[in-house]
Amino acid sequence: MTIPRYGQLTPLQSQLLRLGGADLSPFQNEGQVQDRVNSMRRTLSKLKNRTGRDFGYDLEEWHHFLESSDEFSAEYTCAIAWDAVFKNVNELIDNPERLQLVELAQKLDEDENIS
Repeated sequence: MTIPRYGQLTPLQSQLLRLGGADLSPFQNEGQVQDRVNSMRRTLSKLKNRTGRDFGYDLEEWHHFLESSDEFSAEYTCAIAWDAVFKNVNELIDNPERLQLVELAQKLDEDENIS
């Protein structure tokens, strides 16, 4: 998938950026908070289903797992967009805005588990 600002991304690269709250819309304007939270929640589900792992919204754990995994590393570290992905994922890990999005996503997850 080709994304402005990133170029050609593999599915795992785009999923980790989305899990980090990145707006990968082809439009330059930022997505609405709720849209980004929903995207993060959908992406987490996809990552868990694909990998059989659950690191929650811990972007750093997902990053290290995918980067070192025999099964997923080649796709995740694909050279075409790797420099931009690596830089952006590392910037997102402690980003205060992302941490707020994670709190919202976790709250929604908890609310749905209670009902």
